Amino acid sequence: MPNSPRTTDRGSHLHQNPFDGDRYDVDQFYRRMAAEQNLPLGIIGGLVGALLGAAVWAGLAIVTGFNFGAIAILIGFLVGHGVRFFGRGVTLGFPVAGAVLAVLGLVVGRLLTLSAVYSLRHGVNVSTAFLDLVSRPDATLRTLLRVTGPLDGLFYIVAICTAAKLSFRPALFNQD
Repeated sequence: MPNSPRTTDRGSHLHQNPFDGDRYDVDQFYRRMAAEQNLPLGIIGGLVGALLGAAVWAGLAIVTGFNFGAIAILIGFLVGHGVRFFGRGVTLGFPVAGAVLAVLGLVVGRLLTLSAVYSLRHGVNVSTAFLDLVSRPDATLRTLLRVTGPLDGLFYIVAICTAAKLSFRPALFNQD
């Protein structure tokens, strides 16, 4: 029979649709995954990823004396994986949290990097330069806008999209 599924000698199907039969109830599977999610823990995991990525970005600036905008993508990667691993989320709140935390990590990373480069060139402490920069929000915003170029913007967009995409828990049937 040309339309019948392939079978073994015992008659069991080699290729079964996971949505057929009682074994795979999609609604029940989704409810189980939604019950396992934890947005506050996902936010904490993403925040750790954002701060870790910002520290790596600043560390590279201290070691080399230069800013590497492509490190922004690392922040998005770390945030996304932190939100997904700790939050185990399947609802829309998780990619939104990932994107917001990526923006936070990018801003902190950029400010730490600027502070690190400034401290190297002017012989001041990094923490002093950072606190001076963030204590004046108007100067902080002007500085961020002045030093951010089109390529940096592209890296930031990729980082934010990466964080949002990776924040979702993939809905696979074989997670038992």
